[in-house]
This record gives sequence, C-alpha cells and structure tokens, in this order.
Amino acid sequence: MASVKRAGGNACEFFETSMNQSAFERLVLENELREAVRDDQLVVFYQPKISMVDGSIAGSEALVRWRHPTAGLLSPGAFIQAAEECGLIGEIGDWVLRRACHEAQQLRERGLDVPVAVNVSAMQFESEGFSQTVLEALQDSGLPPEFLELELTESTAMREPERVIEQIEPLRRLGVTFAIDDFGTGHSSLSYLTRMPFDVFKIDQSFVRDMSQDEHARIVVETILAMAKSLKLKTVAEGVETHDQYRALRALGATLAQGYLFGRPMPFAELVTFASAGGRESVAG
Repeated sequence: MASVKRAGGNACEFFETSMNQSAFERLVLENELREAVRDDQLVVFYQPKISMVDGSIAGSEALVRWRHPTAGLLSPGAFIQAAEECGLIGEIGDWVLRRACHEAQQLRERGLDVPVAVNVSAMQFESEGFSQTVLEALQDSGLPPEFLELELTESTAMREPERVIEQIEPLRRLGVTFAIDDFGTGHSSLSYLTRMPFDVFKIDQSFVRDMSQDEHARIVVETILAMAKSLKLKTVAEGVETHDQYRALRALGATLAQGYLFGRPMPFAELVTFASAGGRESVAG
C-alpha cells in the first residue's frame, strides 16, 4: 500500500520482498532525519541571484543541506520526500527560515545588502501559525521585511487561491515579497493569477535549458516574461548555465538570473566572499 501511495495512488501492486527492504531503509532514513534536526546536522547553502542589468549580485536563495555523519553532504533530493512523509518538513522549513534571516542580517551588518529567498513547503504554508512564524523569524534576526522573499510553488499557490491571498497580504504589507517558484510547470488560472499578490515569477529551469533548441520552450519563456512585464512583476530565470542563455534572457527582459554560470549553492562563508566581490566576474564574456 505504501509503495502504491508513493507512486501516486489509484493502482495496485503485488507484494515483493524488496518492498520490505525499501520500507526498512525508509524507516532508518526517517529516524536519522529526526536525529539530524535534533543534533543540528542541517546547514543552509545559498545560490546567488544576479542582476541582468549589470551582473551584480541582487539576492540569494536559501537551500537546505544535510551533513550526514557517514554519507557526507546530502542535497534535498535525498531526504525531502522522507521529511514530508514523516511530518518533519514543517519543522525543517521553519529552521531554514530562521537561519536564512539571521545570516541575511549578518550580511547587512557587513555592509552587504543581499535579500534572501526561502522556499516554503505546502505543509508549512498551510499551517495556522505560518504568518506568525515569519514575523518571529524577522523580529529575532532583526532583518527588515523587504530583505526576505518567500517562494511558493505554482501548485501550492493555486491550490486554494483565496486562502493564499489571505495568508500573503498581511506579510506583503510589511514589505515581505513573494515569488511563484517553477512558474510555467503548473496549470494556473490566469483569472486568479492577475489577482494573486505575488511580486516575482521564477521561470522553471527546464524552459531555460531547452529554449535555445526547443521553439516551444522559448515561446513559453517569452510569454512568461511578457506577462510579468504587463503585471509589473520581476522575473528570475533559473538554471542559467551558459553565456548564450544569459544574453538571450537579458535581451528578452528577464530581471534576475541564477544558475551554475554564476555560482553553485555555497556555504554562508563563501556567499560573503562572493557578495563582497559583487558577482560581476561570473558574467564576464
């Protein structure tokens, strides 16, 4: 049954002995993850966002990593699904939010104004105390609200649009900005989209990656950028890896970009060095 649920449900499977092994491995992972949260094994890495105007650093995205005691540094793909299934995703998300706010404020104290974007899971966003958690993270860190951006996936944003508006508006009035992550991969209602209180569209990396070879991908990117311009929203192109992609996106009017061309996700100390240098070297050429 658990195997069917993980595969999306609405199906049936015959038992196989390998399922016992998979279930055991998942149980071990969940127990280790609980220990990771308890023993402070999680860390936040940051991927820079670059201005299309002059190539300077204009922000960063906070991304959680797990320093596993035996397996080394693990990316979210190795443990986020387990965190969701065992109910830890909200606790992890709140921890990342608090840490990101504190470290963004540390940057400001060094004279580096680098706004930070934090991903918000559906479970985290739908909790009753979400807004209060955000306010407490800002107050505890001293970070001004305008230096925090919260990212919701398109599917989360469109699940209950009216409730999303209700949750977001009080924080936006304080200065917190909101972004729709992976934009273009869901099935948004345009009538709702024009009413949603968002500030940024993040163009999914699959479209950015394919836009030079796939005419359909390029049209999607052009359409998103045109829509954002009409709605007076900023845009972030994800997964930029080549100078050709960077130049094409800049010509089409993208606001910001992030990807391996500029920098991989890095520890806070490396972000300090990167931000101190301004980020411009990465787009030379």
